[in-house]
Amino acid sequence: MSASEMLRKASREMRVEAEDSADCVDCLRRTFGVEMSDYCYVDDMARSLEAVADKVDAEQSAIIEARRKSAHHIMRIWAEKRGMPLKERESITEWLDRWFIQRPRFEDGEPVQWSDGSDIEWDHGDAWYFNAIDKGGAPLAIGHEAIIARAAMVGDGRVKRPAPEVLGADGKPLKAGETVWGIYGGGPITIDRIAPSPEQDELVVWSADGKWTSPYLLTHEKPDSLEQLRDDMQRSWENSGNIALGKYIDRIDALIARKGGE
Repeated sequence: MSASEMLRKASREMRVEAEDSADCVDCLRRTFGVEMSDYCYVDDMARSLEAVADKVDAEQSAIIEARRKSAHHIMRIWAEKRGMPLKERESITEWLDRWFIQRPRFEDGEPVQWSDGSDIEWDHGDAWYFNAIDKGGAPLAIGHEAIIARAAMVGDGRVKRPAPEVLGADGKPLKAGETVWGIYGGGPITIDRIAPSPEQDELVVWSADGKWTSPYLLTHEKPDSLEQLRDDMQRSWENSGNIALGKYIDRIDALIARKGGE
């Protein structure tokens, strides 16, 4: 009789025989084979509930073991039909290790798929076909009987994915180490890293001083401005000595002052 059936039996007896709470405890105690305590009904109730819990645990363990044996039996039949039989007392894990090469995994645990090279960061080049594994478990791209490229790995033996491409305002990819400018002024900024912002998952550009900027606000070329025009004319004037340029520089300085610039 299962635990649920025994509880229903005790419930039926309570409705028929019990006159008070003590009688209810007796019904539950008798149903689950718990001897009467010499102390009080509280102890009887506590031991009866423990007996119910033990019964439920035992049933669950039996179900799990039955499912395990059933899965192992089905797996044994499947493997034998494919000419890859399990050895006596061999677990499924041991069988898998014996018959198959374990695929490398990415940092998030996802297995690397054969021929899938676009999601792998290679030691050189952009995208190679993953078609071999070295003895250390790293994906390789093999061609013409030679190693073309090896996947970059992280410390725990996982395969590194390439950094996501982040584009600036000029449509060009932003990369660590590059010098960029703000489209509304500011810069030069040397990119330290590209990582999520502290406020959301959006990838932003971080500088070494801990400040970050959205990629669409940055460009690889210094934006043109009155200040830039003045500085260019200043250098030309210094090199040529053209007096007329000096007058134009003064006019530009006046415009910048009226606009609150430098």
